Amino acid sequence: MNTLLVTVDSLRYDHYQYMIHTQDFLGESHDRTFATATATLGCFPTIFTGRTNEPHDIDPTDSFVNEINDFTIGITANQLVSERYGYGGGFDHFTSPITEGGISMKDKIAERIPRGITYDIATRVWSTFERALSIVSDPDPPFRPADEMINEFLENCGDTYFGWLHFMEPHHPYSPRSETGTRARRLSRSAVAGENPDRPEEVRRLYRQEVEELDESLHRLWQSIPSDTQVIFTADHGELLGEYGRWGHPGFLVPELLQVPFATRNIDISSEVVSLLDIPSYILGTEFKDGQFDREVAYASIQDSKAAINRGHIVSTEGSYALGEETEVDSALKRELARFRPSGVSKTDAVEEDLEALGYLE
Repeated sequence: MNTLLVTVDSLRYDHYQYMIHTQDFLGESHDRTFATATATLGCFPTIFTGRTNEPHDIDPTDSFVNEINDFTIGITANQLVSERYGYGGGFDHFTSPITEGGISMKDKIAERIPRGITYDIATRVWSTFERALSIVSDPDPPFRPADEMINEFLENCGDTYFGWLHFMEPHHPYSPRSETGTRARRLSRSAVAGENPDRPEEVRRLYRQEVEELDESLHRLWQSIPSDTQVIFTADHGELLGEYGRWGHPGFLVPELLQVPFATRNIDISSEVVSLLDIPSYILGTEFKDGQFDREVAYASIQDSKAAINRGHIVSTEGSYALGEETEVDSALKRELARFRPSGVSKTDAVEEDLEALGYLE
């Protein structure tokens, strides 16, 4: 039987409702699924190893994909989940911005100039030129478009496969197809940079538009795969759209960043709480590493901050948040928080060029 894992970067739980085609194919989302961190670097190591605390990269031999005997195909639009960080392990066919993008201008500079002051000056000059060019011209999409990834998958997956697709559409900078790229990106980048956007509702509209356009692209994928395919659809983490005076996905362990959509087809989910580290268990059909089929508590961390989560509450080192009507926090959940050791993973653990490509260093 075919199995497909579809992950979407920065997709909020409350925006799954706008993915009409995906809902038609998969049904409603599980209502208590939680990310293991607030950023890709902290989430995906747990997704692929099934272990609670992992560094920002993984040993390729630790990936659950190595347990699969069928043809395996992985396509990701995010540098942080590329072979550079160990995610190619176990895949027969693997494509990422590292493999499909060729050699960047900065790579070419590095080939000719030893790293040091001269190299730093040369790469900064090139970055300044790229930013200036984007002001006077409509730039290419910031990430590989979903339609291209779906085409590659359908052309190469074969008859029996495990597939993984990681899409970037809702990740900032928001740049929906129907908008002028430069203007849309400038709006969302100013918000994520910590500035109070002049038009916050427009930034929120751009984000929703990205989600809806991704759903349109996914419609073709859902129509193309066999109806008995086992499918898991989820996000690595959520996104802040002005809550708490913040935008993007900074290191705050709050519901808008930790609660994520989780919808399946031909895979039964009975657990009241699901953690993203349970994904390998559901795909392999047996509990894998720290994964559980009957989970009561999930955990999340970023840097030294940590959270313990059950159906009713998120309790973190920064405070607590009610997820239902019950306002009093269970003392047992507080004890779980005290016992949990945070991962220490931070966005800054990534390669600088990858962070720049994702818009964090502009």
